[in-house]
This record gives sequence, C-alpha cells and structure tokens, in this order.
Amino acid sequence: MGLPHIFQSVVHLAYRLVKPLERLTESMAIVETGDFLGAREFLGTGYGNDEIGLLTQEFQMTLDKIDNLIHENYEKQILLKDTEYRMLQAQINPHFLYNTLNSINWMIRAKKNGEAARMTVALGTILRAALSREQYFTMEEELHMLEQYITIQEYRYQKRAVFSIDAKVGGQYLIPHMTLQPLVENAIYHGVEKMLTPCTITVTVREEEDLIRITVTDDGPGMTPEELLAVRKFTARLKGHGIGLKNIAERLKMAFYQEAGFWIDSTPDQGTTVIITIPKREAQEDACIK
Repeated sequence: MGLPHIFQSVVHLAYRLVKPLERLTESMAIVETGDFLGAREFLGTGYGNDEIGLLTQEFQMTLDKIDNLIHENYEKQILLKDTEYRMLQAQINPHFLYNTLNSINWMIRAKKNGEAARMTVALGTILRAALSREQYFTMEEELHMLEQYITIQEYRYQKRAVFSIDAKVGGQYLIPHMTLQPLVENAIYHGVEKMLTPCTITVTVREEEDLIRITVTDDGPGMTPEELLAVRKFTARLKGHGIGLKNIAERLKMAFYQEAGFWIDSTPDQGTTVIITIPKREAQEDACIK
C-alpha cells in the first residue's frame, strides 16, 4: 500500500472521528444558550455505531427527556397560574352581597320597587362579572361594572358618600376584571365608614404614552405611618385594604409582571390614594397576555 493511499485513509478516518465530535460539541454549545430545539435539529440523524455515534444518541435522548420535562413543567405552571388567578378572581365580599340583598328586600317591603329593580340589575351585572371566565375586560366594561357598584353603594350610604368617575381612555384597552371595584370598596372602608361627615371618592383614569394610570382617592381620615406601612406590606388585618388591595396587586403581577405599577399613599386627616398603572394592551392582544 503506497504512502498517499495510507495518508488518504488516515485523513478519512480522522474526518469520520472529528466531524461527529465537532457536531456534538457544537450541539452542546447550543444547549448552553437554552435552545434545546436548535441543539436537537443541529445533531440531525444517522449516527454511526461507534463510540461517538452511541454518545451522540445518548445526548439526543437526554435532550428529548429535558425537552419533555420542560414542556410538562411549563404546562403545569400555566395551569397553576390560571388556577391561582381564578381563585383570586372569584373573591367577592360576602358582606357586600348580604347587605345588597338585604337592602333590596327592605326596598320591596317599602314598595320602592323602582329602586329595588335598579339595585337588582346592578347586582346582577356585578355577579356576572365576578363569575365570568374571562380574565380581562376592556376599560369600558370595567368602568360600566364600577358604575353599577357605585349605584348600589349610593343607595346604601346616601349622602354620606359622594362618588365621581373621570375617565379619559381612547382605545379598547384591557384590564384584569374586578380591579376597580375593590379599589373603591377599600376607599369606602377607609373613608366613608370612618367619617361622620360626607366623604368624596374620586376615580380617575388617564391614558398616557404607553400605559393606563388609574387613581382612586378619598378625602377620609387617612392613615398613620404605621398603618400605611402595614397596608403596603399587606399585613394589616383590615376589612378592606388587607384583602382587596393584596388581591389586586397579585392579579396585576400575574397579568403584566413587572410592567404593572401599584402604589398606596395616605396622610392623616388628608385621605388615601391608590395608584395603579398597567401597560396598554388592546383587545386583539388578549391572547398574548393570557
């Protein structure tokens, strides 16, 4: 056998050994970037029966297992997130429901059928929203539900509470539903129910460059620095803020992650303000944020 032929055989053998190793090494490098699908595609098929081929097959099988585990875990996390969201979403103040039904009952007894009918319609709107399987409403729908909630509370508190809604939003932007009502409910608790004089609660919604800003203020007694700190940490055992605001904060985080903002501020004798900001998401983007 001549020298050139031996050299060609060595080169061919080296090629058969080095190329699969290079492909395997490159595939491992792709895995380090987190692209498991790309790594599997780069490996390709048709491995040899030698040690390198067997090693490549083992690596491919490992990638398959990892990919399956990732998808299984991802699906479980999505299910868990959806379950947690619906549990939070389903929370509705039982005292509000009881008081409203009781008020309707007494209106009917007093033959105030028109007022009873309006409260019944408003309550039906709120309950349908609370039981809806939709995670997001448009701002228009959310504001309509808030108006129904205020209708009920105006009957209950009469002149003790003055409500104002000032909303200027152009697009059909989405918001986790049952967001505005708990904000107003907390303002009622910290404002109206702790005052002997009338309390004004104002809801302001503004469209900014890339976000929606929602502000709920009351001119109630406000909170001390210690009370405010407990409310901000959601450790306050209060009928309103201790549950409702935590619920909202958690749902905003689930819906928009770090893009949502949530602030609470309060000063003794000057009232309480809650501000939330959410990114603009149009109705057609619904599938992108669910």
